[in-house]
Amino acid sequence: ELDGHPVPGALGNTKLDLEIEVAVRLLAEHLPSSEGRRKPILMHNLRVGFYLYDRGYDRNVVLGGLLHDVLEFSGVTETLLESEFGSDVLEIVRANTQDDMIEDKPKKWQDMVDRCVIAGREALIVKTADILDSLAFYRVVKNAPEIERSVQIGRYLLERLPQGTDDPIFERLKDQME
Repeated sequence: ELDGHPVPGALGNTKLDLEIEVAVRLLAEHLPSSEGRRKPILMHNLRVGFYLYDRGYDRNVVLGGLLHDVLEFSGVTETLLESEFGSDVLEIVRANTQDDMIEDKPKKWQDMVDRCVIAGREALIVKTADILDSLAFYRVVKNAPEIERSVQIGRYLLERLPQGTDDPIFERLKDQME
């Protein structure tokens, strides 16, 4: 057991492992270079996906975590995502994608969190793993503005978390907000 999750569900699941390989190839082929970005985007997506995998989350959550930035930062289409991984994974990724039509940055991430709330528990788990990885990365590289932004997003997510939405990952996020 790891962070309250039984690990055996993921490790040894050859079908999921093969789907993860497809997702990793898609990321490597389509994500832009990380040069000049706040954090290495491919590594971030891999860490988020494998954090969820290592804790025994189900297929949709793991693949959603791996692919959570692909619509936002690449030319991959919703049609391609849906055909490769299904509508449930697409819904998780779509909910975790910022709307570039919104110019105000706080409103942009608030809208994204709100869409994760609407999409449900799986999208919220992916967003939480995303925030946890961002916080860890920015703390290591000592990027104070990004730490503060990640904390604001985390606090907003916890405020918006529907009552009764339970998972150890949300407790971990609460611990990181202190």
